[in-house]
Amino acid sequence: MHLLVEFLVSGMAHSQGSKTAGLGRRKSDGSAYGYVREANPKGLSDWRRDVKAAAVVAWPMSRPPVEGPVAVTLTFVFSRPPSHSAKQRRLPWHTNVPDAEKLARATNDALKMVIWRDDKQVVDLRVLKVWDNASKGLAPGVWVRICELSPEDVATALAAAMAVETVEQWLESRSPVPRIKP
Repeated sequence: MHLLVEFLVSGMAHSQGSKTAGLGRRKSDGSAYGYVREANPKGLSDWRRDVKAAAVVAWPMSRPPVEGPVAVTLTFVFSRPPSHSAKQRRLPWHTNVPDAEKLARATNDALKMVIWRDDKQVVDLRVLKVWDNASKGLAPGVWVRICELSPEDVATALAAAMAVETVEQWLESRSPVPRIKP
């Protein structure tokens, strides 16, 4: 794994909206048509602009986008509300909305054609959400870390994902899958 770039995007992170599919009817002839509506929260376009601007500073346009697989770590830092109790203030993890997946989608989409050609190149993704007092001084925003992956990194990544030292260790330790007879 080779570190390509890391940078901070300051500001309030916004998540990607949800998609809703549906059917409609044309007034002209009554025929049906399908549609997909995307409900994006206010501030998403500003957030994407901020992410892209920070990425361009860290990854100049003279540098071409990465072609191969990448590993991405996104650490989202949120301001803790003053209304949190003493007990809540001890908890470092941000477990409120927005959810991690939608935050990652919004951020990764903004990096298209700057850091990589398409976000389908992200094959290893880690997303953390923490409160600002748990982040050791980071301001609200997201800390982006992107690494280039080589074929040799696959065994290490699989072992880490399975919480074992090697893939072979995992294969040896697992019990056979029971088969259900029809």
